[in-house]
Amino acid sequence: MDDIINAKKGKPNKDGTGLHDKHRERVRQRYLRSGLNGFEDHQVLEFLLFYAVPRRDTNELAHRLLKSFGTLHNLMNADPRAVARTCNISLKTAILISLIVPTYQKYSQSLIAKRTLINDSRKAGELALSLLRGRTLECFYVICLDIRSQLIVSELISEGTPDETSIYVRHIVSVAIKHEAASVVLAHNHPSGLLTASQNDINATIAIVDALDTINTDVMDHIIVAGNDYLSFSEKKLLKLKY
Repeated sequence: MDDIINAKKGKPNKDGTGLHDKHRERVRQRYLRSGLNGFEDHQVLEFLLFYAVPRRDTNELAHRLLKSFGTLHNLMNADPRAVARTCNISLKTAILISLIVPTYQKYSQSLIAKRTLINDSRKAGELALSLLRGRTLECFYVICLDIRSQLIVSELISEGTPDETSIYVRHIVSVAIKHEAASVVLAHNHPSGLLTASQNDINATIAIVDALDTINTDVMDHIIVAGNDYLSFSEKKLLKLKY
């Protein structure tokens, strides 16, 4: 399937190159000089599409994609099958677009090596952001720490809908036992962007604290991520946690 319907190829220049070739080379050189500084959203997307749509003008397609999904955030977090269907592009191109966010998440997580010290709420918050930033479904992680507060593993417990996720306390206990965690940090996100702890969040945390207390595992903090920010239960003194 052609990714730009009825698009015209650039008229060849005397040296045999097309107008689009010249334009693409200028964009690449601009990026090499200063990164994405000064690029507008449609230009970022147009540049990305160079690598999926050969020798065609991707500007019109970039505008069409953004018009259909509103923002880069919405587009890059959309199901690639929906993007392909809605905008009449190939699934290959839609998958390339969808890879950006999970690739960044993997990159962020790789910066936090195993056995990294997580001994305060700021470090816990930064780790939670690396795990949860950009996710469009509500997810719940248990971050397991050893007796020295070093990171053992960050384990995804559940992934739900944009509004909620199910948490099973027994599952959290079994994860702590499996990894021999001396303590844990709880972390989940609010895809709505609302950076507050609901009464359900507080009640669930109390239940988890009580359950982990039976196996002598401390809950150091509970971090809620919304957008590019986070809320720490410990910092806000919502509960008497260990940090």
